[in-house]
Amino acid sequence: MLAAKNQNIHLCRKIIISQFLENVKNVDGKICILGNVENDNKIVNDAYFQEIEAKVLNAIDKAVVSIWVAMAWFTNERIYNKLKEKINA
Repeated sequence: MLAAKNQNIHLCRKIIISQFLENVKNVDGKICILGNVENDNKIVNDAYFQEIEAKVLNAIDKAVVSIWVAMAWFTNERIYNKLKEKINA
């Protein structure tokens, strides 16, 4: 049981570090992300006006750690179903 728990912690740490968070520690068997994390990676935002649905669905498929959604109206049933699918995966 402990070996599986440590393996899961290692896997989570690897995923989180790949998302640019370097201050991840195992404290008493819990994953802790320490504050004041800085990185030199610049965040790039792109604006799309064509094939938006396909780009959003592709991004949801590629998501490993988290998905953040911000929009004025949520009316696309395919995107809604893809988010539900990802939650249940």
